[in-house]
Amino acid sequence: MLDNQCNFIVRPHTKEDIPHMVQQVVDFFNEEGNRYTKLDIDEEVLYNIAKVALDNPTMFMRVIEDSNGKIVGMIAGEISMYIFSAEKIAREFFLFVQPSFRNVDAAKKLVTSFVTWAQEQNVKEVQIASTTGFKTDKFGKLMELCGLKEIGRTYNKEF
Repeated sequence: MLDNQCNFIVRPHTKEDIPHMVQQVVDFFNEEGNRYTKLDIDEEVLYNIAKVALDNPTMFMRVIEDSNGKIVGMIAGEISMYIFSAEKIAREFFLFVQPSFRNVDAAKKLVTSFVTWAQEQNVKEVQIASTTGFKTDKFGKLMELCGLKEIGRTYNKEF
């Protein structure tokens, strides 16, 4: 059942949240239709990245809680420079909401929090991509609702 009436709260992650964030990634990897299920999950890698992000102003990690304080999703990204300019760009590298809490409100709040943070960091642009190949039409509609526009395509070759 979708919790469309939930009062979601987006907040910075804490050290105590990291095990819950690891579980979000595990849930993401176990979701049917996700092309990343072929990869081995290294929970220690995520734990270390989340720990570093606590004190790194160029990294962004937020969790979203339901009205009971349960973490039901997260978003992560970072600021870097273009390869051809000293200007800054914000890139998202993980966005996930638990299936039972998927609705426009939850995902939009996560994306909006990233975009707002990026603006506060004086970046030139924000890039959010869907590389899973999973529900790309819904993802595109969400991005448009959040004020982002499609600018290209992603291609890959697996080995």
